[in-house]
Amino acid sequence: MLLLAVLLWIAPADTAASVRWTHDALAFWASADDDQRQAAVDAARGDSTGLRALRPLPPAGRLWTLLALAQADAAPHGPAAVAGASAAVLDSLLPTDALRQRVAARLADATAALPDTAGLALGRHLALRRLRAHPANDPTWRGLRPTGPHVWAPSPGTEPEGAAVPGFRPLVLRRADQFRPPPPPLPGSDAFASALAEVREAAQTRTAAQRRAARFWALRHSATEWTRRAADLLARENTPDPEAARTLAHLHASLYDATIACWEAKYHYWLLRPEHADSTITRPFGVALPNFPAYPSGHACTAGAAETILTAALPGAADEIRAAAWEMAESRLWGGVHYRFDNDAGLALGRAVARTVADHPDRLAVPLGEADE
Repeated sequence: MLLLAVLLWIAPADTAASVRWTHDALAFWASADDDQRQAAVDAARGDSTGLRALRPLPPAGRLWTLLALAQADAAPHGPAAVAGASAAVLDSLLPTDALRQRVAARLADATAALPDTAGLALGRHLALRRLRAHPANDPTWRGLRPTGPHVWAPSPGTEPEGAAVPGFRPLVLRRADQFRPPPPPLPGSDAFASALAEVREAAQTRTAAQRRAARFWALRHSATEWTRRAADLLARENTPDPEAARTLAHLHASLYDATIACWEAKYHYWLLRPEHADSTITRPFGVALPNFPAYPSGHACTAGAAETILTAALPGAADEIRAAAWEMAESRLWGGVHYRFDNDAGLALGRAVARTVADHPDRLAVPLGEADE
C-alpha cells in the first residue's frame, strides 16, 4: 500500500490540481480502508482499541462526490482554491487523526508552492458550503419487505442492504424513480427461463479470463474504481482545470444519482437472484452474493453513467472507456449474480441519468443562502 501511495503522489507538474488532489485522495482512502480492516481484525482478536479510535468510514460514493463537487466549485478560482477545497473535504470525512495529519502536510506542501492564502481560504469556504448543503443521508430503512415465491429475500438474519437508498435526495434527478426501467420478465415466463438458462450456461462454461474479470469487478467499489480511471485518463490527456474538475464533478453526480435510481428500481421490483431461481448456478471464488435484489444491475448502472460522461469528456479514450464499462456489466453475468436483462436495464438507466446530469449542470450549484453561515 505504501508503494501505491507513492505512485499516486507522483504526477507531472502540469497535471490539473483537481486530478493531483484526487490521486492523493485515492491513496488516503486506500490507507483508511486498510486501517479499518486491520482494526476489525484486531477487535476480533480481543483488542478493540484501534476500532474505538476510528471515526466511521463514510460511504465511498459520498466522499468522492463531495470532493469532486467542491473541486469544481473551486477550480475557476485557481489551483490554490482547489487545494483548499480538497483538503477541507478530506479533513472532514477521513476517519483517523493520522490521515488528517497527512492531508494537512499535503496542504502545507501546496501552500509552499502556491502561496495564495486568499485562494486557499476561498477553496475551504466553498468546500464547507458543499458539506453543509449535502448532509449525510439517513441509512435507516422503514419499509416493509414483500413476500412470495418469486420475491427476493435477504440472507437469513440480515436486513436488506441499501434499502434506504431510494429515499436519498438526488443531486440532479427530480425523483428517484425518474428513469425507473420497465418490469423485468416474470419468473416462470419463457423470457425469464431463457435469461436464466444463459446465466446457467455462463456458470458452466466460464473461461479463466471471465473468472478473473468477475472477481476483479466484484472486489472493487464502483465509484472508487471509476474515480481512479477518470483521474488517470485526465492526467494522461493533460486535461486542465476547470475542465478536469468539471468532468470529475459530472462523473460523480452521475454515479451518485444512478445509484439512487438503481436502488429505487431494485426495491420496487424485488427480483430474485439467478441462484435463488436455480440452485445449480455457482459463483467463482471471490464473487460474493449481494444482499439486495437483482434488477437492475448496480454495476451496470454505474458503468453506463461513467461511460457516458467520460467518453464525452475524453473522446480519445472512448474505446478504452467503453470496453471497461462493457466488461464491468458483463462480469456480473459471468459471476452468476445477474441476468442479462439486469445488465441491459442498468446500462440504459445509468446512461439516461448521466445525460440528464450533462444537460442540467446548473442543478449542481449550491442554492444561494442554503449553506451559507
